[in-house]
Amino acid sequence: MQNRKLNRAGDQRKAVLRSMTTAFIWNGKIVTTEARAKEVRSVAEKLITLAAKEYKNSQEVKKTVKDKSGNAATITTRNDLPSKLHARR
Repeated sequence: MQNRKLNRAGDQRKAVLRSMTTAFIWNGKIVTTEARAKEVRSVAEKLITLAAKEYKNSQEVKKTVKDKSGNAATITTRNDLPSKLHARR
């Protein structure tokens, strides 16, 4: 499958698609040409698929912490696994 050039240089095309995809994800819709919309759709679908796969990749960690008076308390936190961190980047 070949990507559309959109009458832009490669770096400009990538920046346009990135900004339009971000706007689409934040707002839920965009107004643009059909060719750009088709390209944004392919980029957005890949991002959504990756996010859905990585959604539950975290682990629960329990820590025992002592306060100033010496009382111990157990704190439960959720840490992301490496694959989820990579997907976020």
